[in-house]
Amino acid sequence: MKKNLHFLCTLLIWAVSTPLLWAQNSVQTVDKVTSRVTLTDAVDYVITNTTPFTTAGSIDIQNPDATVIFQNIRPSDVISNYLSKVTCNGTKLTNNNNCRVSIYLHGAIVMPHSDTKNADGTPFYPVTFYTGDNFEGESMQYNGDARQTTGPWVDTVRSFKLKRGHMLTVANMANGTGYSHCYIANSKDIEVQMPKELAGKLGFFRIFRWQWPSKKGSCDVGPENLAAPWHYNWGAGSSSGTNFEYVPQRHHEAGNSNGQGWKGAWSDWGAINAADGTCTHVLGQNEPDNTSGAGEVYTYNLEIPENPRENCATSTLADHAAEFLYSGMRIGTYACCNPSTWWTTPYVNWCRENNIRVDFIATHFYIGSQSPQGCIDRCWALYNETGLPVWVTEWNNGANWTGESGFTTDTYGWYNWQSYSKETDNNAVQNSKMNGTWLTDVLKRADRDENHWLERLAVYNAVEFKREVWHGYVVGKDAQGNDIVEWKLTPGGELYYNYHSTFAYDERNEYFMPWTYKAPTNLKANYSTTGKTATLSWSHLNGKQTDSVHVERKVGSSQWTKIASITRPSSSFLTYQDDLNGIKGIVKYRIANFDSDKTTRRSGEVLITIASGSGSEFLQYNAVTLPDLTEKIVPFDVEMTTTPAIFFGLSTYNNANLVLEPYIKYAYISTTEFKFKPISWRKQAKTGEFKNNEKIPFMAILPGNYHYDGMDIEVNTIAIKSDTIDVVFNEPFPEGVIPVVIMSPNSTTDTVRPLMHKVWNITNTGFRCVVMYEDGEINARGNHIVPSVNQYVSYIAATPGDVLVDEDAGTYLAAGYGQEEVITSSPWTQYFLLKVGETDEGEAINDTLRLVDPIVFCDTQTKNLPTPSVLRQRGYITEKKVDPDTGEQVTYTTGFKVRRIVDESVTSGINNLDSGTGDQVAWIALHTNQASQPTGVRQPIIEGTYSGDELNVRVQNRIIYVEGYKQFELFTAKGTRAASNATQVPGVYIVRAGGKTAKIVVK
Repeated sequence: MKKNLHFLCTLLIWAVSTPLLWAQNSVQTVDKVTSRVTLTDAVDYVITNTTPFTTAGSIDIQNPDATVIFQNIRPSDVISNYLSKVTCNGTKLTNNNNCRVSIYLHGAIVMPHSDTKNADGTPFYPVTFYTGDNFEGESMQYNGDARQTTGPWVDTVRSFKLKRGHMLTVANMANGTGYSHCYIANSKDIEVQMPKELAGKLGFFRIFRWQWPSKKGSCDVGPENLAAPWHYNWGAGSSSGTNFEYVPQRHHEAGNSNGQGWKGAWSDWGAINAADGTCTHVLGQNEPDNTSGAGEVYTYNLEIPENPRENCATSTLADHAAEFLYSGMRIGTYACCNPSTWWTTPYVNWCRENNIRVDFIATHFYIGSQSPQGCIDRCWALYNETGLPVWVTEWNNGANWTGESGFTTDTYGWYNWQSYSKETDNNAVQNSKMNGTWLTDVLKRADRDENHWLERLAVYNAVEFKREVWHGYVVGKDAQGNDIVEWKLTPGGELYYNYHSTFAYDERNEYFMPWTYKAPTNLKANYSTTGKTATLSWSHLNGKQTDSVHVERKVGSSQWTKIASITRPSSSFLTYQDDLNGIKGIVKYRIANFDSDKTTRRSGEVLITIASGSGSEFLQYNAVTLPDLTEKIVPFDVEMTTTPAIFFGLSTYNNANLVLEPYIKYAYISTTEFKFKPISWRKQAKTGEFKNNEKIPFMAILPGNYHYDGMDIEVNTIAIKSDTIDVVFNEPFPEGVIPVVIMSPNSTTDTVRPLMHKVWNITNTGFRCVVMYEDGEINARGNHIVPSVNQYVSYIAATPGDVLVDEDAGTYLAAGYGQEEVITSSPWTQYFLLKVGETDEGEAINDTLRLVDPIVFCDTQTKNLPTPSVLRQRGYITEKKVDPDTGEQVTYTTGFKVRRIVDESVTSGINNLDSGTGDQVAWIALHTNQASQPTGVRQPIIEGTYSGDELNVRVQNRIIYVEGYKQFELFTAKGTRAASNATQVPGVYIVRAGGKTAKIVVK
């Protein structure tokens, strides 16, 4: 069934690309030529006698397509003894000058032209290309052994004509890859309208001299000794002779041989590719499945050694498969020790899937106790599974290592090997004759029409005398007592020598490989913050079978847009640079191939996140969207004065079972950008389920000490010399002030495990901190892994309050403490509360800040739970109010929900606040709305009179007065309008008059 499906596919391809054949020559056969003969028609004039001419006999070829075939005389003898009897329009013929004498089965053929010249000296062109379909348009002619990868024909050829006796290999790409095919004018001239895979898509061609050897070949014995019309010798160091065709071979790839250590790959590709145009085929590697033969390199897939069917398609052999294509020759597979579909079929399938042309199957055959038909059947299995013709490149009736007792011949039936003492014994002679009979019986079966798929068989000699066809007989001693050896045919070798097999190649064996279309792969995007560009690169495996390539981009939630088009790409590796100046957010890319089969194939998507920092040269902040766990580059809108410290805020909770911590590699922070990679915990349940975008805030601020009216800030980066350290502030905070401390890793050495930290024992002079991994990270001795000392963390410490820290950018920084300890069972709500005073009883008077789109950073300030943990944001607390100045409704953020995620290796004592594991948290919020901190007001008015540059306000008997304004607006701290000129309940109030604002505390 496999074979039928394969041939159906091949037939469909053949139907659209089959050559239009010119008329084949007629055949006229004579015993010998006894008079002058003129050939005016296109005829193959066949002479069968080994004495082809009488004294009066001669031939004049007057039709350029006529040939003279000497059926039983080898080419060298024709050239030496009989070519003088043949002329062309009266012109004397000289081989390889103005005529060509080639191998024709076990005889010779004379053609009235060489590879470059006609008999009269005018140029001869084997191939004519046409730029139009059906041999129209401009034409270009080429001759000789030409390999062309550039020229005026590139991407213009749509049809061609090829003269008989030549092979033309064409391919898409200059290195011979892409779609390729070997067109063979075997029995006649051919005209080819090229298929869609090749028409107008050429990038390579090579012209070869095609010859007509028979199936009988040789390998370890010289071909002249066996009258073999073809030969190979496990290398590429020879060339075709007058009487035989030479086949080069890539013997093996580099590797450890069996018993001979490391062996380099040979033959060299340069030697193979340099073979002249009389070498039309190349053999693949020798016995990669050989586990015992010294010198061979055994190749298999180490990852799946138990599965030979997969082992055969080894990475070593597959890596080199495409390198055969530059030769332009018909390509054979590697040859296993014996016919093996387990090795060969997967390799051929892999080559087809990856559009690497393979033209025939090579194998060895050393199976004993076989009948001739058994030998054919074993080889047929390869043809049946692949649909490709078969070559048996080492072949004999068993071998000295097989040990069989006998075998079957068609002529004599079963034969038992006979023992003998020397090569001249009757039993030895009989063994040799019977083996020769077996070899020729196999050839006879191979010559049958139904076995046209079995193209060639090469006898291997060195497997004991009984199987040898060429042997060195000792015939005496020389004067020094050394053996005198005479090499000659064995009795079996004489049978092999005298057998004339039929043509090796049959036009029915022509194979058009199907094209397997590939979508673009390995798409990558690298973003340059200096050039504001994304450089895309990807693998284009479809060659010229893609009519055009579109680069598509999507920014945020917008639609996909084509930003570039590449017509008829010719490289297997493509790049494009996209200008992203002014674009921010998530930028996605994909590549679309519009292929010659009218199908669109797209790559996967890649993305980059451009989340630039907003602010000034000393403080910038924003939030980065994380669509995946790849590295992110964050450029700054403004180059910072020096290298900043980086702080990460609370990430979202969009993937409940994925715990993330940012990782910053050493030297990934500069004055223009920083890079980081989110790393997930490895030991938590369901780790790695990244399904939804996450978002994480960041702040970049220059290290130093800052002093504002009512707020001090210290920013610093410190080295971790041990897992737990005590940090002393560069400048102590005022007595009684406990600052908010937020910490973030700024340079870590571990690229796999996230680094976490805890802060506690905070005073006005410093704090204690620790860095740690998951408790589940255990080393080989069973101890918890402690981070190395080569870590750096940054901290920001700030006085609780809310102050304008960057007047030019309008950036405010608020810092405060959470109201409730955070435990693990549920999210805990934290409001943006600031202490603005105290009651007479000493209770705090708090002001709730109303912020617009704040960026929030949060950290624990205690170490009541010693195990690693992180904080994540579970949502914001918001309320909507009408802005009294604009009348528009504004959404204010008054707090956030935070959840503590704890290392799951701790199984008890973490879900109960009474257990003492609850941690106090502190927060820092960056914002730009002035509603939370009136302009010019550094401290609120507490029961008395305030006189300043903005408003003169006084409070008397809990009534608020504003000098110069009988009417003014009064709001509670939560935004509720209060009646002016009335007695107020104790609390915080906002006064607005004349566009000016003050904050008042009423006791």
